[in-house]
Amino acid sequence: DEDNWAASMGLLALGEKQTGSSRVEGGLGGKLYYADVADQDVLALGLGGQFRIFPGNGPIGLGGYLYYAPDVVTGRDGEHFWEAGGRAEFEMVRDTASLYVGYRKMQADLDNGRDVTVDSGWHAGVKISF
Repeated sequence: DEDNWAASMGLLALGEKQTGSSRVEGGLGGKLYYADVADQDVLALGLGGQFRIFPGNGPIGLGGYLYYAPDVVTGRDGEHFWEAGGRAEFEMVRDTASLYVGYRKMQADLDNGRDVTVDSGWHAGVKISF
């Protein structure tokens, strides 16, 4: 079993819209990734976005995100990098605090031809926005 790890930081521009009785949020932005996978270093700038929808404008929401870094913005030992995920949320305080459970997958395509899963699986947490 390989020890893979990754760190990321990003910037996301968000917008919100009421559509009938539902609230829809979406955003576009970028994330900078550094990963140590299969004894290779990958540095990538993933571009993408996220969305969330709260049917009936209630506290229960569904969301997803996707960030992709093509070879032109992936360096060191990497060729491509991507991260995708989806989750269900419960907003304890609107636009401020949420509990969530979801699934994510992060993959690095290396210069040596290997495709390595950096992270995948279920996760849960608390999101605080300010």
